[in-house]
Amino acid sequence: MLKLITAGYCRGCQMFEAAVAKMKVSDGGVISADMEIHCAHEESCAAIAARLKKETGNICPQPEAQTEPKKETDVAKAGKQKSKWERWKEWCADRLRWIDIWDVADVALSVVSIIGAIFLTLLLILFSVGIIRLFL
Repeated sequence: MLKLITAGYCRGCQMFEAAVAKMKVSDGGVISADMEIHCAHEESCAAIAARLKKETGNICPQPEAQTEPKKETDVAKAGKQKSKWERWKEWCADRLRWIDIWDVADVALSVVSIIGAIFLTLLLILFSVGIIRLFL
């Protein structure tokens, strides 16, 4: 019997490499083999998943089982599913919550520095042209 042991985030993984964890061979008149197969990269993937879960919450939410609605209110809720645009807006709003005042101040300071550098460069060019015209 083969037993595949994987985590929820392993579904569809491009890096999956099968590794045999345990193999038993029984010879009690009938020859059978029991093998447990897991991914060779499971330790590193588990560490990455734990870090992502710590930083962002649940990284791989499990889909809820689909059941038929029993009440009229459930039917009304099922008819009002969110569109892709609404889900995208919620996703963006969730990501924007991570931006704090220091990020805004950093961007503002960078923009002011760039504008100041451009202004000083133009001022230097104007003074250089004025000095050259004085001597000609």
